[in-house]
Amino acid sequence: MMKTTQGLRTLYDHTSRPSEWADLVNEIIPDFIDPVTDGPLPGREDDWSFVTEYRVGLAKKEGQWAEAERLQNLRVTWERQRAASALALPPEALEKEQRNAIRHLAMAVEQWGDILLEKDNPDCIAVYKEAASLCERIDDMTSLAGTLNSLGDAYRIPVLHDLDKAEENYWLSLGVYEKTDKIGMGLCYRKLGDVYRARFLNARAAKRPVKELRAHIEKALFYYQLAVNLTPADSPAKLAINHTLLGTTYGDAGNINKSFSHYQEAIRHFETAGDLFGAARTRFNTAIDLSQAGRLADAREYAGAALSNFESYGHAPAEMIQRTQSLIAEIEQALHAEGG
Repeated sequence: MMKTTQGLRTLYDHTSRPSEWADLVNEIIPDFIDPVTDGPLPGREDDWSFVTEYRVGLAKKEGQWAEAERLQNLRVTWERQRAASALALPPEALEKEQRNAIRHLAMAVEQWGDILLEKDNPDCIAVYKEAASLCERIDDMTSLAGTLNSLGDAYRIPVLHDLDKAEENYWLSLGVYEKTDKIGMGLCYRKLGDVYRARFLNARAAKRPVKELRAHIEKALFYYQLAVNLTPADSPAKLAINHTLLGTTYGDAGNINKSFSHYQEAIRHFETAGDLFGAARTRFNTAIDLSQAGRLADAREYAGAALSNFESYGHAPAEMIQRTQSLIAEIEQALHAEGG
């Protein structure tokens, strides 16, 4: 059952079916989890960690960070205990079962780093480095690639903002992914695009020469387009993000036509993925770019559609509704001044 569940997890994530995945997890929890201790039921110890990982993921999606941290702490402690004897051996002496114990610990440690990263806690650097070391110990290149990618993200948190270190780790991750995973390669290229867009924004704020700004933004666009090219057509959520980034970056460059085209693609993919909030946010960004370009009537249409999306979504932050209402008011005022 667990092997099938692991496959379904990958499928549901790839095809953006989060509600079906949540239903499946909630269905199997009583088969593995002691409801009093949250530990494993007798005879279910081997798969308890996987199910707890699923529970952590659901808690994060619901914004229940205290619950996610509690469950992940249980999991890391459990996996450390299981891997203790394997960690005492040299790598060349490890057998399959011992390697698996270290692999599971590496996964648990990395996902603890993910929770710290969400909180912009710089302690995630040390946690990711531990996970990477564990992956290298058992020569698990696929997991190592993902960990290095996350380490790159960690260097971009506000308290660090080390874009050079971030880029270094994305390239290391890409070098591993090139042997195994085109989707992973696409993710690395997207993150490299993020690095160069951040450099562009920093340079623009510092009033650097136009030539320098253009060089940063052209690299950002190049890497974002590579990410789109490597993303499969049946992965709408990933395509939506990549097209949104292209739209935003073309907007930074002042190319409203290209920006609008990519925003349209992003909206289409968000709606295919069932992400109404993502679609609403993209319509809001489109309205801003159209307004700044003087296309006020179009901007009003997109802002109105964004507001309708936000209000019907049910979980939209009140701040986004207020910002959209303010944007509509500004557009209406500008149209009135033009006599429109």
